[in-house]
Amino acid sequence: ASTLRRVLLDGGLSPRGVCSAEALALALDVCQHQLRYEECLVRDSANEAPELPPLDARQWALFSSSPAFQPDATSPPPEGAGVQDDTEPVRADLAERARGLLAELDARNAQASIEGCANVWIAKPAGKSRGRGIACVTRLEDLAAHTKAQAVNLADARENRWIVQKYIERPLVVRGRKFDIRQWVLLTCTSPLTVWLYDEPYLRFCAEDYSLADVGNVFRHLSNNSIAKYSDEFKKNVLGDGNMWRIGEFQKFLVDRFGPDHERAWEEKIAPQIRDIVVHTLQCAEDTFEARRGTCELYGYDFVVDDSLSVWLLEVNCSPSMEHSTAVTAHLCPRAFNDVFKVIVDAPDERARRKEQGLPDIPVEKLDTGGWELIHTALDYANKAGGPKMASFGLDLTVKGLAVVGPRRHGILTSSSAKKVREMGWGVANRIVEGGVSAAVVDRSG
Repeated sequence: ASTLRRVLLDGGLSPRGVCSAEALALALDVCQHQLRYEECLVRDSANEAPELPPLDARQWALFSSSPAFQPDATSPPPEGAGVQDDTEPVRADLAERARGLLAELDARNAQASIEGCANVWIAKPAGKSRGRGIACVTRLEDLAAHTKAQAVNLADARENRWIVQKYIERPLVVRGRKFDIRQWVLLTCTSPLTVWLYDEPYLRFCAEDYSLADVGNVFRHLSNNSIAKYSDEFKKNVLGDGNMWRIGEFQKFLVDRFGPDHERAWEEKIAPQIRDIVVHTLQCAEDTFEARRGTCELYGYDFVVDDSLSVWLLEVNCSPSMEHSTAVTAHLCPRAFNDVFKVIVDAPDERARRKEQGLPDIPVEKLDTGGWELIHTALDYANKAGGPKMASFGLDLTVKGLAVVGPRRHGILTSSSAKKVREMGWGVANRIVEGGVSAAVVDRSG
C-alpha cells in the first residue's frame, strides 16, 4: 500500500518512482489478496481466504528491478519518470484500480492518514528522557542494530526495553518544519478521577526542515529542545525565540494556511481532540493509580497534528521539563505553577470558608483557578444522561442491609431443648450425637 501511494497522485500515476505496468498490476493483486484475507479474519473464517500463489523468480525480479518498490524509495525520481511499460503508455485502468484499492484499504485502517510511503518507525528507550537514544528506522535490521548498540552502555541487560511506534510520516509542517504540541495536564484526584487542562499549550519546532529522505537526522524529526539546540540551524530562530510558538501564533498560521474558514480550527477541531485523548488515556490507566488524598500529579502530553488536522498522541511525560529555556517557557512555566496552587490550595480553602460561614457552595470550576480548566470529573461524567454506571467512575457501590446467615448442617440440641420443641407440637427427628441430639424440625403434626 505504501508503494501504491508513492506511485499514485490525483488524476493519474505520479513520477514518484519508475516501474513497469506489469509490476504495478502484480502489486495490486497482492494488496487485493491481503484485503480479502483481512475480511475473512474479521468473519473468523481465515480458511475461506483466497490463496495467492507464491511469487516466482521472474515476479520477484519485477519488484527488485523497479525503484518504486525499493524500501528506501523516498526521494523524488528524475523529472518525467512514471509508471510505464517499455512498449505501452501509462494505463489508466491501473491508476483507477490503484485509487479504488487505496480508498478501500484506508477505510479499514484508522491510521491511514499518517502512514505515508517510507515505512518509518520510531524507537524510544523506555527508561530515558529528553530525546536520548531515540532513532527513526525504516528496516527491522536497523532497529535491531540500534537497540543492540544502545545496550552496550547498560549495566543490566534487562534495562534494554524499548517502545516502537509507527512514525507519523505526514505531519502538518510550518514553514517546512515539523512540530509537536506540549500540553500540561493536572490530575488532582484518582477516585473519582479529576482532570484539569492548562489553557495555553505551546509548539516546539524541529531545528531543521522536515524530510523523510533523511530519517537518520534527528534535527529534522525530534523537536526536543535538549536535542535541537545542538543544531547549527537552531540558533537562527527561524520560528521565533528557541523555535517555540504560543498557541495564538499557531491559530494565525492555520488561517493563513487553510483560509478564513479555519479561524476557529483550534477551538473547534484540534483542541477537542486533545481533550478527548487526555481523558481517555487517564481512564485507561485509572486502575494503576495509587489513591492518595491531598496530592496531585502534573503531566506533559505531547501531540502531533497531521496534514488533515487530526491529532495524534506521541507520549505522556510524568516529569515534564519546566525549564525557562526560551521566552515562551519563561512566560508560561511560572504562571502554570502559580495556578496549580490556586487549584489545590486556594479553591478548596474558599469552599471550606463558605461552608463554615453557612454560605452556598460554589462549584470548583467557577472559582479562580487561573489557567487551569476542569475538563473531567468521574462523578459528573457518570451522572450525565447515558453515562456509564461503573465503580471506576467514582460511584459508591456499598450495599447496606442485614447480614445473611446460612443454615446449619446439624443443629445441636440438648435433650431438654428437644423436649421443649416437642411440647410446642413440633415433630422432631433426632439421634444421639455424643451427648447431644442432632435434630431437624419435620412438621407440626406431632
